[in-house]
Amino acid sequence: MTAFVNRDEHALYFLTEEDSEMVKQAREYPSVTATFSEVSGNKYLAVSGQAAVENDRAKIKELWNPFAKAWWKSADDPAIRVVTLTPEDAELWDSPNKLVATAVMLTAAATGHQRPKLGDKAHVDM
Repeated sequence: MTAFVNRDEHALYFLTEEDSEMVKQAREYPSVTATFSEVSGNKYLAVSGQAAVENDRAKIKELWNPFAKAWWKSADDPAIRVVTLTPEDAELWDSPNKLVATAVMLTAAATGHQRPKLGDKAHVDM
């Protein structure tokens, strides 16, 4: 699923089906966490906040792109909904690749030196 980030609106947007599990869950439990990863770079992001489901046709047309065409014929499809995530908290993890991490852990274990440092964790200011 593609997230559309709009810093000016302090929001992440997702296009989905009206009867999707995402819509059902967001309506029942609006406090959500979305996670993102760049596995090849060992970077991970968790964003927590409030979700809202909307049938905002103008926003759907604004967010429409070629990837959405894989799911719907046009932005006018009446089953499309926008899920808006308003972030309240976020954390970012940036880690070395597996080979580097393994070498660092083995070196620390073999030498008995201090615990290995395997990346950075940062809280994202909202």
